[in-house]
Amino acid sequence: MATSKLANILLDALEDERKAEATYAAVIEKFGPVRPFSNIIEAEQRHAAALERQLARLGIDVPPNAWTGKVTAGRVPRGGVGRFP
Repeated sequence: MATSKLANILLDALEDERKAEATYAAVIEKFGPVRPFSNIIEAEQRHAAALERQLARLGIDVPPNAWTGKVTAGRVPRGGVGRFP
């Protein structure tokens, strides 16, 4: 696989992990350390760190996290988190 194609794949994956982490952080900030978000955020952080290591190994600059502080949590559905009306 060409390095530029691999770089794009890794950068897209890193963007997804960071967005997910920011989303879970916003939920936790608004509603407290509710499950499953309190567990999942740690996994997202590990995934992002692994991708950052691979990018560094390939000599590809790791971009700054554009998602920090940019996501807000909405309302809780009737019945609580994880339940729908």
